[in-house]
Amino acid sequence: LFLSESPRWLIVNNYIDIATLTLQKLRDRIDVRQEISDILLSIHLTSNSTTNHYKEMYSNILIRRAVILGCVLQAAQQLSGINAIMYYSTVIVSYTGFVSTQQAIILLSSCLSFFNFFGSIVSLYLVDKVGRRQLVLSSLLGIIVLLT
Repeated sequence: LFLSESPRWLIVNNYIDIATLTLQKLRDRIDVRQEISDILLSIHLTSNSTTNHYKEMYSNILIRRAVILGCVLQAAQQLSGINAIMYYSTVIVSYTGFVSTQQAIILLSSCLSFFNFFGSIVSLYLVDKVGRRQLVLSSLLGIIVLLT
């Protein structure tokens, strides 16, 4: 499998001829001058932008707060252990001793996966009706109560 570099990367690194050939292959047309000029304009506009610099970007309190919140939520998910439970569900079910056949173990693990899927679908509906903030706060409260 061969994937060429993106035309934008090629143009940024002064490989305009190769970028033109790549666009011609991707677009199935010979004349890609307009797209090349659009990419050049985009590069020019973003090179003058101050959002390219991490220090300046994170000096904005709203962006910094959003990044910290995203990291905390991801850490809470990982620390809750649900990923490990889902991955090792067949082993966990077999160690309980309630079922002895492999088919029953797989069936119970499939039920666990189904409820995970069902919960995801319900949460997609609730995000629109209740809102993200309420959904996250109630989920975190549930995690805290159930893990303590």
